[in-house]
Amino acid sequence: MFNSIDSNGNLDREKGAVFNEAIEHFKSTKEWLWLPGVPIDLDEVSMQMAQLEPARLDSSIAYAERLREGSKEPGDWQFLAMLYDLAGRYKDMENAIKTAYELVCSGLRGVEEMAWGWRETLGMFYYAAYNNSRDGRDVVVLGSIPSKVTARSLGYTVDEVRALAQKTLEDAYADAKRRNIEQDSPELRQIEQAICACNNQ
Repeated sequence: MFNSIDSNGNLDREKGAVFNEAIEHFKSTKEWLWLPGVPIDLDEVSMQMAQLEPARLDSSIAYAERLREGSKEPGDWQFLAMLYDLAGRYKDMENAIKTAYELVCSGLRGVEEMAWGWRETLGMFYYAAYNNSRDGRDVVVLGSIPSKVTARSLGYTVDEVRALAQKTLEDAYADAKRRNIEQDSPELRQIEQAICACNNQ
């Protein structure tokens, strides 16, 4: 979580600078890209960002990247992954999702039990690439806008993304079951449907 106050009640210099930069950016552009480490409503933000012209979206992404450079917060990388999706930067999206998952799995306190959900995101990303490569139905990976990622845009074959999707989603499903996630939860149903689609190639 973004926290600009140190133990003495003073504004942390580096984080305070980020906070001030974000305010100045909002004043000049009327665009609020949130602060690093702050949870973001990806559904709402993705709808807003999808309305931007490509040049404006690229500028917004460059700014968001600068604020989050070297971040150790998984949510920051998930936010960037969503922006990369909208911009069609799918290899960057893949790397950002992987970074988020690796951070969750690196022992950050309080989020280890949620790792299966982050693995599910990676699996659904590969499933979207597989699905789009076969003219399937729309798949939302992050936010509320269906991803247009394909196997080709990632440099994989269709069989490779199918295998990646199947393996990653099967692992996420097993993780979720170990965490006693309800069998009829929407997340598990979505994983089951995607695995089934991969099996019925």
